[in-house]
Amino acid sequence: MAVGFSNTNKPLNPRGQDASPKGYNRASLFSGKALDFDGVNDKVTTTYTSGFTGAQEFTYCAYVYIDSVSGNRAIVHANENTGYGLQSLQLRDGVFRFYAGTGSSDTSLVDSELVEINKWYFVVGTHTATENKIYLNGVLNGTATSASLTIAPDAIVVGAYPSDVLNFNGQISNAKIFNTALTAAQVADLYNNPEKIVPTGLESNLKLWLPMMEGAGTTAYDGSGNGNHGTISGATYVNGIGAPVAQSAVIDWNKGSNLVTYSEDFSQWGTNDSPVVTASSTIAPDGSTNAADVTASGSNAFTRVKSPTISMAGDYVGSFYLKKTTGAVTNYPGFDIGGPGHYVLVDTTNGTAQGTGGSYTDISVTSYNETWWRVSAKINLTTTDNAIRLWPALSDNPSSIQSYVAGTATFWGAQVEQADAIGSYVYTGATAQTSEVLLPQGLTTGRDITGVNLFENVRKQGALNLDGNSWAEVHDNESLDMTTTATMEAWVNADGLDGGYDIIMVKSSSTFWTGNYGRYTLRANEANVNWWFDDFTANSKYYSIALSGWNHLVVAKNGTEEKLYLNGVLVDTETGPATFTASPYSLVIGANSSKVEHWQSAIAQPRIYNRALTASEVLQNYNSGKNTYK
Repeated sequence: MAVGFSNTNKPLNPRGQDASPKGYNRASLFSGKALDFDGVNDKVTTTYTSGFTGAQEFTYCAYVYIDSVSGNRAIVHANENTGYGLQSLQLRDGVFRFYAGTGSSDTSLVDSELVEINKWYFVVGTHTATENKIYLNGVLNGTATSASLTIAPDAIVVGAYPSDVLNFNGQISNAKIFNTALTAAQVADLYNNPEKIVPTGLESNLKLWLPMMEGAGTTAYDGSGNGNHGTISGATYVNGIGAPVAQSAVIDWNKGSNLVTYSEDFSQWGTNDSPVVTASSTIAPDGSTNAADVTASGSNAFTRVKSPTISMAGDYVGSFYLKKTTGAVTNYPGFDIGGPGHYVLVDTTNGTAQGTGGSYTDISVTSYNETWWRVSAKINLTTTDNAIRLWPALSDNPSSIQSYVAGTATFWGAQVEQADAIGSYVYTGATAQTSEVLLPQGLTTGRDITGVNLFENVRKQGALNLDGNSWAEVHDNESLDMTTTATMEAWVNADGLDGGYDIIMVKSSSTFWTGNYGRYTLRANEANVNWWFDDFTANSKYYSIALSGWNHLVVAKNGTEEKLYLNGVLVDTETGPATFTASPYSLVIGANSSKVEHWQSAIAQPRIYNRALTASEVLQNYNSGKNTYK
């Protein structure tokens, strides 16, 4: 039965927060991802050793869903191999516990109130020279006198102790460590704004961020930009998590895959003709210190490092980061993808590249920052060979390949994808990342790994950044139960469309999507915009167009007349039923009622009206949003 609601014609609030302005239909987000820990042997082991000692301030925080409250369970934990000092955020016999001390007494531990199973909590522990505090869901929940930290801890483990005991039973998402104690206002800010990565001004204080939203693979990527990625042992991904958990739908994400293993550790690669691989003094593009110098002595032909062999069939794009140089070029590094016998030479001073043999297309050398180039090329292959090979000195002549050339080149971040175009860089260790994952944006230099400035339009205003597993759902109320006149309106980014239809919005006639049930529905694929009122079979309407990028779509129904507007212009008029049936079910944005046919890009400012907008009103709405979404 519909709930009474007097206000209409309001934009749907996509945040899922209870503080929505009066008169707005509230939308709950079902988005984001988390890792599910089984309470037996699941964990994430990072490479981050905080080294917090003495009176140094710090903060641990994470979103946590509890399956069991029995026993002692680690959430974010570090301790030394010997002695008793530890720093830990835990769940212990039904309460959250934060501890930062020497272990000689319990005076510095602080417990929360009793918590419940089958609920999400945002739990934060902060340490200063005088106080340890614990927060639940943005509110201070306990305070204790702190102890001085005397021993630096081991590397951080999420979901267990480093010794693989006290394993967590439940889900964890969005674990963060700051090297400062967040204030009460900053903790509340993070909880109330799930799209926020850090409180304003603390970008450089974020030392570890594991969103745990990748959705595939065995690596939990560190979004802080410090390269302290975690290795996932046993824990598995779950999707479709609801507000107020940190949401992938309101954070900008990159996507990518990588068929190369040890993408930043060339000492693990094979070699030819004895290159020398050493740590470089140059800071890597992500702010880490793991760039590598590769040197050829000039006494051997075609000295190179080579990634492990893989089977390749189709279009592949290879890429890596190469250090810029100044002055006269004495040697030209080179590379190939899949060992086809055709190579690309790179001028490290002016950023030009030359393919040899004509096998490569889309060869590109672009400036990543003041220190690094990003080099890439595309090739079609059918072979089993090294994914990518890197030569530090393939020639001393930019127009030809020569052997026995001496020189050093500095490399970082090798990648091969089966793709049509270069994608976001994806780190790998011992295991290749063969399926596409969501990547957090690094914050160390204020830019993500592709060079995008994170603080310019972190997300489009009012937009849901849907990733193909996310949606928003609005409770049924009488303002959405039209029967003769209505308008569906939204800004949509169409770059994720393919041959199958994806839902923009639907007011369903069932809780389960069979036979395209929907009392009013707007969707699209790569060739059509499709809408209907009441019954799909009898009333489905199509407008053929290949959408790309951002578009403003409006379907206005006034009795039997149905009009489609695209970017402020009337493009189609159809005849439909004079009336349609009201639905007692939720309005879903970005998926259908069975949570399939997901929209795979952004939807902004979705609106439902209980009347047909006029042409001038549609144009006005388009003009008001075109500078934001075009």
